[in-house]
Amino acid sequence: MFFAIVDFGLSNIYTSDDPLRTHCGSPEYAAPELFVVGKRYGPEVDIWSLGVVLYGMTIGRLPFLCPRDEWTSSEERRRRLMIQINRGLTSIQEKAMCRTSIECRNLINRLLVPSARERITIREILHHPWILASSKSNFHLRSEDDLNVSNHASIVNEIATAMRTTTAAVEAEIMRRKYGEVGGMYNIKEHKLQQAAAAVYQLAPRLLRNSTCRTEDISSSTMTIR
Repeated sequence: MFFAIVDFGLSNIYTSDDPLRTHCGSPEYAAPELFVVGKRYGPEVDIWSLGVVLYGMTIGRLPFLCPRDEWTSSEERRRRLMIQINRGLTSIQEKAMCRTSIECRNLINRLLVPSARERITIREILHHPWILASSKSNFHLRSEDDLNVSNHASIVNEIATAMRTTTAAVEAEIMRRKYGEVGGMYNIKEHKLQQAAAAVYQLAPRLLRNSTCRTEDISSSTMTIR
């Protein structure tokens, strides 16, 4: 299995005697030190980004996210994201990685270390057991076990409708080629459901606080619903 990493529009040339200073790129992939004003950095920030990419490829979603909503400003979203990134991996991400191999989890954990000095180096990555292993069993498609039954059925039905085929054919294709186009569609749609659920979870307390409908108003209502 081979992967090509592209899109170097914001790339730069690094030399050990001249650390980089420009902070750019997507915050979701940025290492903690990139949020420190005036701090210089080197290849260790790319190691962190590699960890984010590897996590996303194996789990189906990024490790650190702050869903967008109309009530949260971009500054507040960035602040919340910074808190997650500075904290590093927690039990939430560890639980999501439970279906991957021990070697894969170990590598991701060493890539996503908040402290740049303690983060794994590129030389260590090249000699890591997960990199050296030739087995493809390190990659696991997120399956219906990770979703409730209704979500799984909804995703499969949506894919079947888009492809003008049956749900049985979709599930058979996922089983036949777990890393093929249909499997990728499944993971993307599952990721969107996860994002939507996270957004609702964050919005619920705010909606309750802003609600103008009081319990006594409901109980004293003269309207009868049949």
